[in-house]
Amino acid sequence: MSEVLRCENLHKVFITGDEKIHVLRGIDLVVEKGECVSIMGPSGVGKSTLLHILGGLERPTEGNVWVDGEEIYKKSDREISEIRNKKIGFVFQFHHLLSGFTALENVMIPMFMKGVNTEDAKKKALSLLSEVGMLERKDHIPSKLSGGERQRIAIARALANDPLILFLDEPTGNLDEEHAREVLELIESLIERRKLTVLLVTHNERVAKIGKRMYNLIGGKLEERNAM
Repeated sequence: MSEVLRCENLHKVFITGDEKIHVLRGIDLVVEKGECVSIMGPSGVGKSTLLHILGGLERPTEGNVWVDGEEIYKKSDREISEIRNKKIGFVFQFHHLLSGFTALENVMIPMFMKGVNTEDAKKKALSLLSEVGMLERKDHIPSKLSGGERQRIAIARALANDPLILFLDEPTGNLDEEHAREVLELIESLIERRKLTVLLVTHNERVAKIGKRMYNLIGGKLEERNAM
């Protein structure tokens, strides 16, 4: 296997008035190609903060991150943005689809940002929507879709540029039990079929168990646990 993601000695401190909140306290992690790694912990423990730092969305107070061998926080914000668009796919708890665009257009947008032409972007977006079971809903805007359907489209969008690594931030956290189960089954199927490299954070034990390596985030540090 080859290394896709690495972080060393990550710290994150938030300052609120006179108070310093030390959320991350020296995180080290390596994710290899084809691995699915899960990080579990209750709400507010810093899981999303860690994922945002690893994905180039938020700079750490200390430490660094390498994506595909590139030390991202030595780069400009513009360069980091380019790395995110080309190499990282994100699926958040809340789908973050663009409300004025159809499902098809939402999936095409990341490809436009990468410079893909309209014909090729549309062809690939249709294929992805078919893969996640949303082809018949391609012309619907997000407000006309259920929560589970929106999350399926968000997954298709995250895969649009064939990312080296897929980040999942509580991917079923905003869904009812039935839709959460369906979306989780889809994610597991995609991981197996596409041999995806995945880093996910969750408070849900069932979701965490799709990871082949599992960690708890406790007191700002990662503690490895046995995958079941």
